Amino acid sequence: MYWAWPVFFYSAQMFGSSISKICYTIGRMTSGVYEHKPWSEKTRQKMKGRVPWNKGLKTGPISNEHKLAISKVLKGRKQPNISKALKGRKIWNKGLTKETSLSMATISKSLKGRKRPECGWNKGLTKETDTRVLKASLAQTKRGFIPWNKGLTKSTDSRILVASKAKEGKPRSAAVRTKVALGVARAWERGVYNKPTSLEHALDLLLQDAGIEYEAQVRFGKYIVDAYVSSHNLVFEADGMFWWNHKDINRERRRDTYLINKGVLAVIHLNDNDLNPWLVT
Repeated sequence: MYWAWPVFFYSAQMFGSSISKICYTIGRMTSGVYEHKPWSEKTRQKMKGRVPWNKGLKTGPISNEHKLAISKVLKGRKQPNISKALKGRKIWNKGLTKETSLSMATISKSLKGRKRPECGWNKGLTKETDTRVLKASLAQTKRGFIPWNKGLTKSTDSRILVASKAKEGKPRSAAVRTKVALGVARAWERGVYNKPTSLEHALDLLLQDAGIEYEAQVRFGKYIVDAYVSSHNLVFEADGMFWWNHKDINRERRRDTYLINKGVLAVIHLNDNDLNPWLVT
């Protein structure tokens, strides 16, 4: 134990010095007087006698004569820093004359950002054929369809549309929620529940193949379970692949807790992968 004390004090001293260096560096940087670390003697010896890359070059914009001289020197040289993605790709204006290349570049700049025009479905048809095809398509797709604003005036139509847009995203009132809950309760009294889904049908086939006696769509208080095995006091739920990402997942958890408190031994959740062999396509 005695040897640990010097190590502890030495570590604390080193840690404190590191913290002080960091704080000093941050203070210098924030005050705008931060300086780089001075070069060592070895680095100075290496840098001595080295010719800077821009020695002899003029500062400021490069003249056209200088650009021409650089292009003549670099003509025929391969570009060493070309990326693998661009390797072997041909230039779009290769083989074109300078005038053609410039005109094409001007046209592409003028068309930049414009949407490409689409050809109409009735291009090339006469007016009579166009009208006949349009009427036939409307009759086929909207036969028996009554629009919500049929018989309304333009002012009433717009007023209803504005009111419906204003209601979007807002919660329902207490009166509407009570009305919906009463409708569901009356349907449950008559034994009318939700229409079984394809996964619930697959769950039925699974339990039937296993020879297990069960009850489908059983009510427990305010909850409806997909299948209940009374002999083993088990509840089966046919859930989708991403049922845990449900927008009201807390409701599912409250239901499971409620069933366990009511004496159910376990709630077994089966997803698409579990029920896939029994899915009817």
